Amino acid sequence: MLEDFYLITRMQQNDETALHEVIERYKSYVYVIVNQIIGSAMQLQDIEEVCNDVFYKLWSNAEKISIEKGNLKVYLASIARNTAKNKLRDLKLATVPIQDNDVIEIPDPFEHMEKQEISLKINNALNFLNPQERSILVKYYYYYEPIPKISKEIGIGKNTIKSILKRGREKLEKYLIEGGL
Repeated sequence: MLEDFYLITRMQQNDETALHEVIERYKSYVYVIVNQIIGSAMQLQDIEEVCNDVFYKLWSNAEKISIEKGNLKVYLASIARNTAKNKLRDLKLATVPIQDNDVIEIPDPFEHMEKQEISLKINNALNFLNPQERSILVKYYYYYEPIPKISKEIGIGKNTIKSILKRGREKLEKYLIEGGL
């Protein structure tokens, strides 16, 4: 965490060697996330392109990064996930021709703010789970890790993981409903 803080500080000062260190440290991690999201739909060069985009976005937005809000690994995971999903969306949009009778929707400018507010409420709700539940839910729903992999990493059975996911969803649902979401 402290090393990440220094790397971010150096990137904010336009130190390119800090970016190279981040790439060396996290390239495999970013690749796994991107591959889990778009690997079955795209070729290797597309996956590598998205990974490069992730580090480019990190470099371009280095001055906006606040390490107090989380660590660099979490920040990179978020960029990787969003960039991969956008690439997948672009692929789907590129492969569907527009017909004369198609309706084109104009995005609501408040939708983004609403999504951020919902995301914040979900993050707050996750903090009310115990660490094991939170970890399993985040691995499964946020990082798209399969149940067998989570089971092996944590050392508990697949059925137990499924039960924890179910109970965690129920707790989150209850918390979010009580919170007005």
